[in-house]
Amino acid sequence: QMIMEMGLQSEADDLLPWFEMYQSTLDRSALIDRMQEHAPDAHELVKMYYEWLRAAGMVDLATVKRTCAEGMAAGRIPLFACTDLLVDESQDSDELQMLMAETHGRSGVITTRVGDDEQTIYDWRSAIGYKGMQQFVERCDAEIVRLGENFRSHEEIVAAATRLIAFNNPNRIDKMQRSTKGPGGSVEAFSFEDPMKESIWVAKEISSTSSFPY
Repeated sequence: QMIMEMGLQSEADDLLPWFEMYQSTLDRSALIDRMQEHAPDAHELVKMYYEWLRAAGMVDLATVKRTCAEGMAAGRIPLFACTDLLVDESQDSDELQMLMAETHGRSGVITTRVGDDEQTIYDWRSAIGYKGMQQFVERCDAEIVRLGENFRSHEEIVAAATRLIAFNNPNRIDKMQRSTKGPGGSVEAFSFEDPMKESIWVAKEISSTSSFPY
């Protein structure tokens, strides 16, 4: 609604990632400078949104997250009443979620972060992936436990995927994946002129090999 009121519908796809970053970034000062230089409309949208929240006497979930993370780190808010804390899918943690996990880890809570830095899919929501996982290890003196067994695919597929990922993503935690299924897979490469032809080929392949009725 605010984007419409500001007449910025054509810029919505560019504005929203900035908005997400503003909500998830721990230190906003540098981000605000970048927004003012590169995305002034996004900065105006953020200001308008938070002015509306204050006027309506409302708080959104992102503000609750920030309040809890910063409050726990500063000692203003008590930590979770637990001895052990498990953070799943932690490769998708943003800086505030990372701060909350670190605060517990440094305060005597046995904190385990489970994640795969090569599956970070929420960059657009400020997920810090590999950097965050390494930061947790350094700041909390954490032990790295590598889960190297792959139960899903055969040896040929796992080996090819591991080589491809390592080539495309040098900033990663080495996992030395191995297949528990042993040999039996195959890897082939195909190229297509455009995404539509690729999609049609994939759909036909699935239809011809799947046991599900289509």
